[in-house]
Amino acid sequence: MFLNLIEKFYSKNQDLIDQISDAINKKDQERAVRLVHTMKGVAGNLGATGLYAAAVDVESKLNDSIDVDSGIILREFAGELSLALGEIGTWLSLSKSTVPRSVSAGEGKLEIEKVKSLILELMELVEENDLGSGKKLEELMHLSEGTELNEDLRTVSKLLQEYDFDGALAMLKNISP
Repeated sequence: MFLNLIEKFYSKNQDLIDQISDAINKKDQERAVRLVHTMKGVAGNLGATGLYAAAVDVESKLNDSIDVDSGIILREFAGELSLALGEIGTWLSLSKSTVPRSVSAGEGKLEIEKVKSLILELMELVEENDLGSGKKLEELMHLSEGTELNEDLRTVSKLLQEYDFDGALAMLKNISP
């Protein structure tokens, strides 16, 4: 169910900047504010703090006046939205990936120090509920393909997709390459 909501969010917001720009250019203040306000709420719920902060700023400016340059007012907001959609796209691709669940012993030699470092970085991102954890997890999964660690990381991925950050963090703390 949660994955369906994220997929809808991802697909429905690909052209959000164009929609807001259109409303600003047509001097439709109510629509522009509503679009930004809705994204502000969603960003807050997703833990996308950068996008949330940018939405707060844009909403405030649009509430003051619709006579603004959409390119200037939306620049930071567009960047943060792009970042969030990119991270969500990564999560969606991870959720649909088909990484082998088991391989015979001896396959898939790990670079232990690099893996340890990436796991620590991922743990910090997960502790902060940072959307950047998706790319870090993808990097780790790629590096650990064909190993038992990869199975554990698939479990971490599922926990994060379900927003079980505590469970994902606990799992990461127990992983030792």
